[in-house]
Amino acid sequence: GVKNTTTKTNPDGSTTTTVVDKRTGNVTQTTRYPSGVKIVTDTPKDGESVSEVLVPKDLDGVTVTIPTAEKPAPGMAAAIVRADGTAEIIRTSVATEDGMRITLSESATVRLIDNSKVFADVPDGHWAYGAIQFAASRELFTGTGAGSFSPAGDMTRSMLVTVLARLDGVDASGASSLQQGIAWAVENGVSNGSD
Repeated sequence: GVKNTTTKTNPDGSTTTTVVDKRTGNVTQTTRYPSGVKIVTDTPKDGESVSEVLVPKDLDGVTVTIPTAEKPAPGMAAAIVRADGTAEIIRTSVATEDGMRITLSESATVRLIDNSKVFADVPDGHWAYGAIQFAASRELFTGTGAGSFSPAGDMTRSMLVTVLARLDGVDASGASSLQQGIAWAVENGVSNGSD
């Protein structure tokens, strides 16, 4: 046949069936979880993978792993692809040895993207390069401007509340990011607004 099919059981209890079309080089991976969640990942021979994550209606939220051939690089992040083609970074996505672990509240189309950022003051060999790429690729930190990250600089209170707000899904961007961050911190009991 022109298709090669293999099935394996994953550490999280799910099962992944991989079908390789020898004619086209396309790879389709179908991962099924005992909860009923299904992930179908299509990878064209020379293209980017796209995953359809199907979440049963009776589940409030799920944590699943999008399979990858190897551990994703620090600058890789998962993004939900909307119907209009726009993408929204899943800030809580975490690379595992064999994929990207994500938490979703409903069915979604997910793409893994290289969202690495270039900072003049954080070269590849910098001791915190991986951690900085992880945070920057998930748009938790944006750097200190003009292509710099200032890795040795102090983190201010305003930076902290802004990052925490972003991690919680608040769009803390632009000139009002500090106000949005402080409002989030007060609302969530992290700060009283003055300290």
